[in-house]
Amino acid sequence: MPLQTNIMRIKSTYYFRIRIPQDLIGVIQINGKSKRNCKEIKRSLKTKDSFEAKRRSDLMRLEWNEEFAKLRRELAYDSTPPTYITKDELTQIAILWHREEVRKQTLQNDHDRLSMNNSEIEETIENIEMDLSILEGGNESEYAPSMQALANTKLEQQNIKLLNSNALYHHFTELLLQATIEQHYKSLERYGQFHQRQPFALFSSNTASLTNNAATGLASSPKDITWQELITKFKAAQISDNKSPRTIKSYKLTLDLTTEMFGVNKLISLITPEECRQFKDALSELPSNARKRFGDKPLLKIIKLNNKRPHKHDVLSPKSINGTITKLKALFNFAVKDNLLDKNPAQYITPIKAIKIEEEDRLPFSSEQLIKLFKQPIFTGCINDELYYAKQGSKHPRRHRFWIPLIGLYTGMRLNEICQLLVEDIIEEDGIYIINVVPTEDRSKTVKTKYSHRKIPINKELIKIGFIKYFKSTKKTGSKRLFPAMTKSKNESYSDNFSKWFRRFLKSSSLKEDGLCFHSFRHTFMDTMRELGTSDELVKRLGGWSPNKEVMYKYGKGFKIQKLKVVVDQISYWDVVRHV
Repeated sequence: MPLQTNIMRIKSTYYFRIRIPQDLIGVIQINGKSKRNCKEIKRSLKTKDSFEAKRRSDLMRLEWNEEFAKLRRELAYDSTPPTYITKDELTQIAILWHREEVRKQTLQNDHDRLSMNNSEIEETIENIEMDLSILEGGNESEYAPSMQALANTKLEQQNIKLLNSNALYHHFTELLLQATIEQHYKSLERYGQFHQRQPFALFSSNTASLTNNAATGLASSPKDITWQELITKFKAAQISDNKSPRTIKSYKLTLDLTTEMFGVNKLISLITPEECRQFKDALSELPSNARKRFGDKPLLKIIKLNNKRPHKHDVLSPKSINGTITKLKALFNFAVKDNLLDKNPAQYITPIKAIKIEEEDRLPFSSEQLIKLFKQPIFTGCINDELYYAKQGSKHPRRHRFWIPLIGLYTGMRLNEICQLLVEDIIEEDGIYIINVVPTEDRSKTVKTKYSHRKIPINKELIKIGFIKYFKSTKKTGSKRLFPAMTKSKNESYSDNFSKWFRRFLKSSSLKEDGLCFHSFRHTFMDTMRELGTSDELVKRLGGWSPNKEVMYKYGKGFKIQKLKVVVDQISYWDVVRHV
C-alpha cells in the first residue's frame, strides 16, 4: 500500500504510522511519557487484510488528528488573552446549560417524588426553599463561591479563559445565578409549590418548553456543540458512510478556512448568515494554489499577503468558490439533519456567477484537431512516453498515455472511469470484448451516478490498433490495474495526474484553447452518435448519462450486447488514427 495512506506492513501485519507535527514534538505523550526525539507514532492495526487496514487507518488518523488539535487548543489556552469571547456567546452558553439542567432535574424530581412519603417531600421542599433564600438573599459572600466554581467549570469545558476581575466573568456568573434560581423554582413546581413571581426573561420560555417536553415524553432540544465538534462528527460520518478518501479530502479548504474564521470553540448555533457571507468574500480573495505559493501560513494571512503583492496571484475560479460554498452548506445540512442545528445559516448564500468556461461550455474536437492530435510523436513514434513524449523518435511505447486518449475517443468514457480500470474490467460476452464500468465495494473505483454503471462494447478499430493485445499482455504480468504505470495524486486520484499531463500535451501540440480538454472527447462522442442517428436512449446507455425519464430504465432488460456492438462499430475515426 502507498505510504501516504499512513499504512505500512511488517511481517504480513499492517501498521498505522503518522508523523508528529513539528510544533508538538516533545510535547505529545507516547505511552504516557513525553519523548523529545520521537517524530512519529506507530500502532498495530491488528489485521492482515489490506482493505480492513485501510478502514482502521482512516479512523485512527482521524483520532490522532483530533488529538493533535486538542493538544494545540490546550497549549493555546495557556497563552490566550483573557477576553476573546463576546457577551452574547456567554449568554448562549448559560442558556444551553440551563436547558439541559432543567431537563435532567425534571426527570430526577419526578423519579424521586414517586418514591417519597409526605414527610420526605416536605423536607425536600424545605431544603429547596432554604437554598433559594440564600440565592435571593443578596448576601454575595454566601453564594458567590459556588457560582464561581460553576462558572469556572462551564468555561473550562468550552476552553474559555476569563479573569475573575473581568466584566464578562461577572456577567456570566450573574446569568448562572439567575438560571440556578429558576431551576429551584421549577423544582418546587414539580413538588406542587407554585409562586406568583416574574421569572428571569432569559430563562422563562425555554424552561417552560423543556418542562412540557419532559412531562409528555418528547425529546428535548439538542445540546449545542462547537465548530470543532461538528467537524469531528462530520468526518466520522463520512468515514462511516464509506465516502472515498478523495471526497473526504475535498472538504479540506472549507474546513481550514471556516476554522480560521469561526474559531474551534464557536458554538454552531451562533454562526450567522453574515459570517457565511464573509466566508464567501474571503474565498473570492484567496489565491489559487495558496498552499503551494505561500506554504502552511494561515489562509487569512495568505489573502493579506497576496493583496499586498504588486502583481497579485490569480484567485480561485468561480467554480472552485461555488464548490467550496456548496461544501459549507453540506456541513450545516448535516448538522440540521442530525438535530444539532435548527436551520442552515449558509442556506441562502448565492453562488458566484461563473465567468470562465465551465464543463457545459467545453467543446468537441474538430476533425482537423483530432488528426493533428493523433499525429503527435507519442502516437506515431517518440523518444519515450515520459519526458520526451513530444520528441520524434523510433520508440512506440503503448502504455496509459497512448491508450487513454484513444479509449476516450471511441467510448466517450469519463477520464476517471478510464484511469481506474482494472484488468478484470475487460470481459468477453458471446465473443464480444467489453469494458465493464463498475464501482467496487471498497470504493477504490467509483462511478459518478447510478447510470454510469454500464457495459461498452470495444470498437473494432480500437481492437485493430491493438487494445485487446495490450490487455492480454498486461493480464499475463499479473497486474490488477489495466494501466499499472499510472501514479496517484495527493488526492488519491489516478485521473488528476493524467489530466495535468493532458493539458501539457495539448499545449505542446499547439491545440490548447478555451473549451478543449480531455472531456472534449466525451462531447465528440456525443456529436458522432447524433450524426449516426443513434436513438437518445442508446446514446445515454453507452455514455452513462441519466435518462430524461428515469422510469423508462425500470422496464425490460435493456439492449442486448450484440445491438450495442453494432452501434459502437459504426463509429469510425480511421482517417484520424490511421497514422497510429
